[in-house]
Amino acid sequence: MVAAALAGDADAIQAVYAKTPVERISESDLLTRQMFIESRWEWPIAAHVQQLILFGLLPPMTWVLAAVVENLLY
Repeated sequence: MVAAALAGDADAIQAVYAKTPVERISESDLLTRQMFIESRWEWPIAAHVQQLILFGLLPPMTWVLAAVVENLLY
């Protein structure tokens, strides 16, 4: 809806105005809202992907680091 309002659709602009407490919304406010909407995760699992990658890579990386330290010492 915000993208349509930015494109100039009059119905979308009125719908955006109806959902906001202020009378006029500037184009920069619409762009800020669209950036916020686009930055949101769409799937609940996507929010945890970074944590899963971290905990999936941490054990092998510590093993590799231990092997490197062991090879450097001996």
